[in-house]
Amino acid sequence: MEFQFSHNSSSHYDFIIRLTGYDPHLSDLAPQSFITKKKFKNKPAKGEKLINFTKDDTSSICDKYRNSAEFDRDRLLFTMQSFFIAIAVIPSLDMGLIEPANSTLSGDSSCLHVHASCYGHKVQDALDPDNNYRFSAPDANIGWDSDLAQYFFGFTFYNISFHNPSLHIDLPVFISLEKASRHDALTCVSATAQMLDINPDLKPKYMCLDSASDSNSIYQFFQEKNIIPLIEKNIIPLIDHNKRRKSIESKTGESINSDGIPVCSCGHTMTYDGYDHTRYRKKYRCPLKTGLIDSCPFAQTCSTSDYGRVVYVKDKDNEPRFKGPISYGSPKWKSIYKDRTCTERINNAVLNTYSLHKMHLRNGAKNGFFTIIAGINLHLDAWLKA
Repeated sequence: MEFQFSHNSSSHYDFIIRLTGYDPHLSDLAPQSFITKKKFKNKPAKGEKLINFTKDDTSSICDKYRNSAEFDRDRLLFTMQSFFIAIAVIPSLDMGLIEPANSTLSGDSSCLHVHASCYGHKVQDALDPDNNYRFSAPDANIGWDSDLAQYFFGFTFYNISFHNPSLHIDLPVFISLEKASRHDALTCVSATAQMLDINPDLKPKYMCLDSASDSNSIYQFFQEKNIIPLIEKNIIPLIDHNKRRKSIESKTGESINSDGIPVCSCGHTMTYDGYDHTRYRKKYRCPLKTGLIDSCPFAQTCSTSDYGRVVYVKDKDNEPRFKGPISYGSPKWKSIYKDRTCTERINNAVLNTYSLHKMHLRNGAKNGFFTIIAGINLHLDAWLKA
């Protein structure tokens, strides 16, 4: 019996469509209103992330997986991720290249630019006059590239990786592809939950993340016991603090006395007005508006609100960012956190060594397919080295 293999690109792309279940040609036509017309006036500084989410968004996604929500097995890369775990991660676990328990895992993302236009191409002979624009990357969108300090059109490549110090190798244990606009604070939660759902043999002890994931909700998500049925014990998060969080003096001009109470511009202590348990902070209000004092020389200039100026003071004694098994910035914290650089090397290997950026891919199915293939090759390289 003779087997004939087709090497043309159409068969190759059809194979990718069958694996991912996504056919871009079924959704590449869209009306003109689909075109992105949003103008970005305020750009973050170089090295800073674009804040396009709220604290409620972070809390919601943490609650989603904390409450054992059903996992989306219809997601674009679920089949490829399952193959990746079966033919790459599990063999590396069996070979001892990855520690299954009490290990240190790290997560990070990288911008994946696509060679497509976010404005589409007009189709003159479209059958439907209302859908007369074709998009070669209909599932991509616009995000912020903090390294280049510019907006880009494409996706976000996210990996969770393990560093083997004895062999000096870095191995991805989970790979995900998200929209470019999705923030790492949301992706780190969903990617971790999906990783543990697909591969329950992984039971990490530490999770290292960058300052983009610096949120109390994320600390709580990792530290709570049994946040997901597959997690048998706590995961200790090691997250770099966000340098944009400024002190009370730099934000409002008030100072804090020795008792930890804010003192307003007129020299009076502000009135305590409750405790925010979700954000671990104390609330203080203007002493004039609460009747603590009768007059204030800054009444007309301090605040135009009838409620008066409000100041929040972080409760560092109870805030998860500071209260944890390992003190932030301690020698042990730094020793463990240095493994996080493995994710940056994985990003460089996938995008540059395996030339994902140079492949001129467009839609998410093709980018996701070759991203997983690059991850498998990284494991093959480690097997040869071992």
